[in-house]
Amino acid sequence: MTLPIVKRYLIAFDQYKLAGFATFTVALGASGAAAMLMEPPATPPYKATGILMGQSSPVIFSKTGEVIQQQGQQLAPEMLLPESVVDPLLKEFNIPPNDLKKI
Repeated sequence: MTLPIVKRYLIAFDQYKLAGFATFTVALGASGAAAMLMEPPATPPYKATGILMGQSSPVIFSKTGEVIQQQGQQLAPEMLLPESVVDPLLKEFNIPPNDLKKI
């Protein structure tokens, strides 16, 4: 046996299902039209800058760690930015080589 409130809901749903569907369709169409009319937001120009700098590290208690730190401090910017890395980036982002800031 079904509860009376469920019976009333099913009867009301059967009577007004076309109105609900029409309301949904109109709301969906209006929101779609509003979305099509709005202009997309302007993309902000991004600019990134960076600096390579060395800092003294804390005291290391192992010989291996000290050797690794010394090797890392001996790295030069030329070793970190070889032409094989820089050239594809210049081509991909259409940056003239003169605009690339050398460290």
